[in-house]
Amino acid sequence: IGVVRPMQINVSDLGDGALRGFYEFSPTMRKFREYLRGKQTVRWKDSNVHCCAVDCDGRFFWYDWTYDQEATRIEGFDSDSPFALLLDLDE
Repeated sequence: IGVVRPMQINVSDLGDGALRGFYEFSPTMRKFREYLRGKQTVRWKDSNVHCCAVDCDGRFFWYDWTYDQEATRIEGFDSDSPFALLLDLDE
């Protein structure tokens, strides 16, 4: 599960078939980093976290769309318990 900055993605910008299915696009994929950084607005200020995600094993990832970030394991994570993510766009 993840959260990403709100932005307008134009399918025509990405070429034919780039967004055909659910697994064709993810804000975590390297091939979309430059395009997504190009969508930057003044609201982003100097923030460097643009999306984050947690997988079912409790690994937490965050992305600045510049470098690969290493996953961090969440101690005591229980995938059967409710949890939420918050991407603070002001920080």
